[in-house]
Amino acid sequence: MIKKLAYLEIVVIDFERAVEWYTKILGLELDGEIAKEQSGLWCQLKTQTGDKRLALWQPVWIPSQEKNLYSFIPIFEVSELDEIVADLKQKGVKFLEEIRQMVNYRITTIADLEGNRLQLFEPNS
Repeated sequence: MIKKLAYLEIVVIDFERAVEWYTKILGLELDGEIAKEQSGLWCQLKTQTGDKRLALWQPVWIPSQEKNLYSFIPIFEVSELDEIVADLKQKGVKFLEEIRQMVNYRITTIADLEGNRLQLFEPNS
């Protein structure tokens, strides 16, 4: 039986740059220490509200010149989407689309420094 999503792991090629991007640009925080394991580097990230369901992993088996082929889209709920979009654009974040108005929310898609897609959504109030 599946109880809940434990975390979403993003496989990255350049671990140090990925940690910097997710913390400095996206505003997430490291949750604990960076683990240096036999299988690679790993860390867990948390949001300002304490949600800890996102992790970064650089496995030892990924050649640095090869882009990973994993497919996923982490989706972050936000408030004040317009302000966040303006801030991220100023920081040079690549947007893959403009904000879309859906029935119950607004959403946009961005790319991290390795091209992984992330979405930011704001529920209608």
